[in-house]
Amino acid sequence: MTVGRATVLPTYTTPLIGREAEVQAILTQLADPALRLLSLVGPSGTGKTRLALHVAQVVAEQFPDGVRLLSLSGITDPALLLPTLAAGLDIREKNARSLLSTLATVLQNQRCLLVLDALEPDQAIAEQLSLFLEHVSSVVLLVTTPLTLDLPHEHVLEVPPLPTPDSAPMSSIGLMQDIPAVRLFIERMQAVQPQFMLSQDNALAVAEICQRLQGMPLALELVATHSGALQPGDLLVLLRNHLSMALYTERIKGMGSSVLQPVLSWCTAMLPPDTRNLLLRLSVFPDSWTEDVIGPVCYGEPTTSPVLRERFGVLLTKHLVLETVLPDGSFRYSMLDAVRQFAALMLRHQRLDTSLEQMHANTYRLLAQKVAAQAEQTASINHVLIEQPNFRAALHWALEEQAAATAAEISGKLWRIWLRAGMISEGRFWLEHTLALSEPVLPELRQLVLHGAGSLALAQGDSTAAIHWLEQSLELGRQAADVIAQIRTAHNLATLLRDVGQLEQASIYASEAVGLCRQAEQLSLLGTCLSTQATIYWYQGDNATAIQLLDESLEQRRAQHDVLGVATTQGQLGAIFLLMRELDKAAPLISASLEQFQALRHPLGTIGCQINQGLLDICRRQSAAAQRNLWESLERSRALDYTPGLIASIEAWGQLAALEQQPLTAVHLLAQASALRQQSLLPVPPPEQAWLSQVEAALKADLGAAAFQTAWDAGLVLSFEASLKLLPGNATAEWPTLQQGFID
Repeated sequence: MTVGRATVLPTYTTPLIGREAEVQAILTQLADPALRLLSLVGPSGTGKTRLALHVAQVVAEQFPDGVRLLSLSGITDPALLLPTLAAGLDIREKNARSLLSTLATVLQNQRCLLVLDALEPDQAIAEQLSLFLEHVSSVVLLVTTPLTLDLPHEHVLEVPPLPTPDSAPMSSIGLMQDIPAVRLFIERMQAVQPQFMLSQDNALAVAEICQRLQGMPLALELVATHSGALQPGDLLVLLRNHLSMALYTERIKGMGSSVLQPVLSWCTAMLPPDTRNLLLRLSVFPDSWTEDVIGPVCYGEPTTSPVLRERFGVLLTKHLVLETVLPDGSFRYSMLDAVRQFAALMLRHQRLDTSLEQMHANTYRLLAQKVAAQAEQTASINHVLIEQPNFRAALHWALEEQAAATAAEISGKLWRIWLRAGMISEGRFWLEHTLALSEPVLPELRQLVLHGAGSLALAQGDSTAAIHWLEQSLELGRQAADVIAQIRTAHNLATLLRDVGQLEQASIYASEAVGLCRQAEQLSLLGTCLSTQATIYWYQGDNATAIQLLDESLEQRRAQHDVLGVATTQGQLGAIFLLMRELDKAAPLISASLEQFQALRHPLGTIGCQINQGLLDICRRQSAAAQRNLWESLERSRALDYTPGLIASIEAWGQLAALEQQPLTAVHLLAQASALRQQSLLPVPPPEQAWLSQVEAALKADLGAAAFQTAWDAGLVLSFEASLKLLPGNATAEWPTLQQGFID
């Protein structure tokens, strides 16, 4: 799998000024093939982000797998670093792999550049980044941060302010215009006053402005943007009092740059009081936002009024708020980190409204409810991904304030989308922290969070935690007499326990789910629960009961016009008859199931049916047909990084090699599949184990015990790519994104 050829960077309409030396230094570093991490270090306002993005655009063609910008603003918990990297790279967590393992697999041999903006120099976060670098060897990181990270792979480039004029008067206006701070100030002044030019009349004032602003790019831009119709001399007079640093550093602590604080104070002082108040309140957003939430978040109003929109427009004009147009034509808004930091400090200093974070959390609690109602839609997943920084901030506030109900409503509503978006580690982080809160919540809310925690734990292969959370969820469902919740949770527990081999307990939960479906006449769920109950009987060796239950499941699903359910049940019946060697019964069921899955464009169902079709071809000694089906199933599994499909395909290829009198190849492949099962914590289902045992016994008899063991040991250490070289066939097209099969 690949992250694709993706260069996702914002564009600028203004040129980068005065950074020629720094650009060349960074390009020289990036040309070194051994470089892993380059940190651009400096205080807020020096233009680190602008510099990094400029260089990233220049070197984009050198990175065949793309360049990405990932904002880490607001990431203060080390547990959220890797999930943020994965989400920013469109990488989904897969099966039982750890997120780090998934990142390492997907990014293996991918030559790409990641621009990590606004990374906090926190030791625990830096350690997570170091761990990422150890496992992902081909990715280069370009990081902007206030301080060095002190990591083994780190190269550091200090980003200083721009050079300013000397205190002595310049002999030539032309020479003065070449000084970087002056060039930037002139360029930004001309954006406000198109006729502005450097002259003998204003040169001394421009020089003093650049000196007083210490060559800080953001300070120069803000002063020029707020100049209005003022000429440099008048502008300088107004600035002098506000640039008295001692006055402001005594009043407000926390700004990283001494000059930015008075400049930002001056800019905000020039705003009307209500507009300034809005700016300070907007600092509650950790990353970006939409216009419609300004009223609810900043003032607790149901909508954003025309008056608020007018004030907001002023902030846009003054460049204190930035506007971004998304590919779909919608708009999002944000603040530079330095502006947000200053506004947040001023807000705290003036104690304007202690309920601001609560209003923010409440707004995104309501949004979580809205998007959860459309969880099946791709647009809903995309909405959550772009708003994830706001959901994080809301959850952080809820956890810190012990607001368990708010945390439960947000995490409980979003877990299905997190699951579908592959944000499993982060989702589990929030759900389990919510469950740890001591404040009681409504039983139905806690049941929802427990169900989500169990489902995400299961998605990570953590069956112990999954059983723990799901059993608590089921008990709450029983206490609340919530039949639907009981059915879903009992069914999922049955599925989980079946897959980890606890068949007796699985059977109890499956019976409970089926009984509740019949009692409450939940026919839409009955077919699924009957199907799961049938597989448990099948795993226990009771084929007759399994077939009987699947026949009833098929009838129910047809009555409900459940096309996907019909395809699934027919495939299960076909698999049972296949393993019973009743090929005439198996063939039409497998064929019909495969046709239905293909019509539905359901990748996982198609993969499973193609593997069974390949095994059916093997039983009929039709090698060419088996090769075609097994190669397609293998390629589709690879395209989706679908581990169960990869393993089952390789096992079937091993059986095909045995049929074609290639016993050593057969043993190598079966051993490789066994090794993958151990790594992925995916045991062989009991019915298939009996089949594979027969194949292995025949190979051992053919080769002899010693030769079989030698070949098996060689197969265990065989790489996956090496095992593919043993297989004939051609690549197929990629298929759509896989879907989850759990009842949620």
